[in-house]
Order: sequence, then structure tokens, then C-alpha cells
Amino acid sequence: MYVIQSYNQDQWVMVQNYQNRPLHEIVNLFQTLNKQIVNIVKNIPNEKLSNLCDIGNNQRKTLEWLIQDYLEHMEHHIHNQILIENNDL
Repeated sequence: MYVIQSYNQDQWVMVQNYQNRPLHEIVNLFQTLNKQIVNIVKNIPNEKLSNLCDIGNNQRKTLEWLIQDYLEHMEHHIHNQILIENNDL
């Protein structure tokens, strides 16, 4: 079983200093990382999608669930935090 390590998101953002980096660097990083994730997901054998992952708090989810959750999470960020906020400028 794969165990997902938790981390302090606020601390991670602070250490990465995203607030003070040029927007084009952040967009490039976002695109590059997500292209890599797409490549990895495309190459996961179907029989592995049912593998369980420990996501903490005594919760276990399938790898397929984690992938779908990530997609929904990214959709939330792109739609609610990038598109809507940029329309308000």
C-alpha cells in the first residue's frame, strides 16, 4: 500500500516564495509539472487503478480515486482561482 505523506501547505507555499516570483515562472512550472503528471497517469496499467493508498486519518482510497480527486482539485483552482480572479482585474 502506498502511504501519502502529509505536509504543511502554507509552509510549502512560503518556502517556495510563489508570491514574489514572476507569473510566467509559476505558469511554466504549473504546466510542466502537470504535463509530467498526465504522462504518468497515461502509463498506469488499468489493473493498478484499484490499488489502495493510505491518505491519512485512517482513510484508504484507490489510485483511481486519487487521480479523479486531483483532476477535480485542479479544475477548482483553474476555474475559481485563476479564471475568475483574472476576470476581476
